Amino acid sequence: MRRMRGERMMPSLRFPFDLRTLRRLPPLFLRALGMIAALAIMTACNGGPFAPITMSRMTDADAYAIAFLDQLQPRSFATGREFCGLLGRDASGAVRATAPVMGHREHCTPGRAPENFNTFASYHTHGAFHADIDSEVPSAFDLVADREEGVIGYISTPGGRVWRSAQGRARLLCGPGCIAADPAYRPAAHAPIAPRYTADELRRRERGI
Repeated sequence: MRRMRGERMMPSLRFPFDLRTLRRLPPLFLRALGMIAALAIMTACNGGPFAPITMSRMTDADAYAIAFLDQLQPRSFATGREFCGLLGRDASGAVRATAPVMGHREHCTPGRAPENFNTFASYHTHGAFHADIDSEVPSAFDLVADREEGVIGYISTPGGRVWRSAQGRARLLCGPGCIAADPAYRPAAHAPIAPRYTADELRRRERGI
């Protein structure tokens, strides 16, 4: 394929084994190998495991969170992990984010905020799409944790949704595909999805009620 001007070429990868042997390997091993390959490609293209997320100056927290999570989604899909962090404001009132922390498949703990960060929100992705994980909505734990910590929560989903959690309630900031979505996402997997939820409603959803 012809590349556009200024586009970096994908580095060539050589495998030290016959690719036909992959057919005999266990599925879990193949999945792990795929994650390693994705990280290797990102390292070769960006000079490190993950390229820094660069944001323009914004004072609107919702707009900042949507734009930031949009950039964070691809690494979440590539690794199959959640990424998380904190949002704060600088002395001028502009929104700032701590560097994303890579968590696990279904949970993530943000690091500590630097001094004078004025934390007001948390953010996290919901990783890659899995048919067995109801990841298109926040969890009840997400809402409770944000309420107990006294912060707003921003959550992105594999389908490209962004949710805003505040005071034990979540509302949809933007619908499916408003930010980067996992190509494997299947819209019917966890339908229907309401535009608002309380923690109790999410608990009932998690129990299949």
